[in-house]
Amino acid sequence: MEISPDKPTEIEICSASVFYGKERILENLSLSIKEQRVGFIGRNGSGKTTLLRILAGLQELNNGKVLIDGTEVAKKGRRPLRR
Repeated sequence: MEISPDKPTEIEICSASVFYGKERILENLSLSIKEQRVGFIGRNGSGKTTLLRILAGLQELNNGKVLIDGTEVAKKGRRPLRR
């Protein structure tokens, strides 16, 4: 998947959940990002790194899906997104 710097990228997370064993890291998260730059802030252990890992396709979801410009990240495997 190639991301064009000339066209805004749309990221959608739909009902995403990530669990480590019985511990809930993210549960039923839905989010739409259309901005060029965003930041994630929060306490230690609040799921920021897990969120970035699911956006990059490095973390499997227990439920839900992640779409970048309408393409499901999990379907692309672990190929990095190119700019």
